[in-house]
Amino acid sequence: MHILAITTASQTSPSPAIQDHLDGLLAYGITYDVYTIQVNNKKSYLKAAQFVAGTMLQRRKYDLIHAFYGHCGLIARAQFALPVVVTFQGTDILGGIEGMSHASDGQIGRTVSRVVNSAIVMSDQMAQYCHTQPTHVIPFGINTDIFKPGSQIQARAELGLHPNTRYILFPYNPKRTEKRYYLAEAALALVREQIDEDVELLPVFAKPREMVAKYMQASDVFILVSDHEGSPVAVREAIACTLPVVSLDVGDVASIIEQVDHCTIATEDTADIAQKLVDVLKSGERIQNTQAITRMNVDWTVSQIIPIYEEALGKRIVAEMTTTPND
Repeated sequence: MHILAITTASQTSPSPAIQDHLDGLLAYGITYDVYTIQVNNKKSYLKAAQFVAGTMLQRRKYDLIHAFYGHCGLIARAQFALPVVVTFQGTDILGGIEGMSHASDGQIGRTVSRVVNSAIVMSDQMAQYCHTQPTHVIPFGINTDIFKPGSQIQARAELGLHPNTRYILFPYNPKRTEKRYYLAEAALALVREQIDEDVELLPVFAKPREMVAKYMQASDVFILVSDHEGSPVAVREAIACTLPVVSLDVGDVASIIEQVDHCTIATEDTADIAQKLVDVLKSGERIQNTQAITRMNVDWTVSQIIPIYEEALGKRIVAEMTTTPND
């Protein structure tokens, strides 16, 4: 089986999570080509639609198109010869819902969800607004070869971080308004009033995944205060690195961390966020029971998606397997 994956990126390659998914397909004998749309180039979308339509007119080179993000699903529907599976990632379904930002993205995604064969979403909340039948809730898998427990002392030494400072990890660009860095800063100010130690907020972004994992191993607590999320893979990556999480009740975070020790949900009140951070910092404990989360690795996710491909095609595409390739 050979599929066409359509993605968006600011660079020339898919996001690491998407690339992990595509590479995981190879274990099932499924090969792929990638067409990457440059998100800041409107002409790139037109070229992509021409490519998809042209490919179908010339010959059926592919068996199925898997579009990652709502806009890509729209491009995939420049043809109707092949089935289309779309993975929606967050704002491309939720945008504009209950005052959320990225309203146009959400409108496009919800429209696209009416005309594709199957949809994959990150959370139950997203599934409520997706019109595809069927819709499957399957978050991106964790790359447990990269995100895993490690020595905090060694990680700090490698990153040049102070051995005695308490670090609150904010793994996003502070300029992304939906991530609400200002709320994390406000909570930090209250934390400093309650802890007689040096506490720093550590924004980490635009770094290789291997370095992000090091920062997770080096930090004391992870903070998530976004105004909305789908299924933030960074939360599950932090847990895989045994880093405690303090988060607002967004996306599927509450259902994830209810299975994990030393993680907690805070309200939008800054004082409550700060108190939850203080509790974690004072305990000094790392997560112990990561198994419920780390089992949802890349191999697990791909094994859940194979039946979706088969459903869209109306036929079996791989031999019966009693175990996933990672077992």
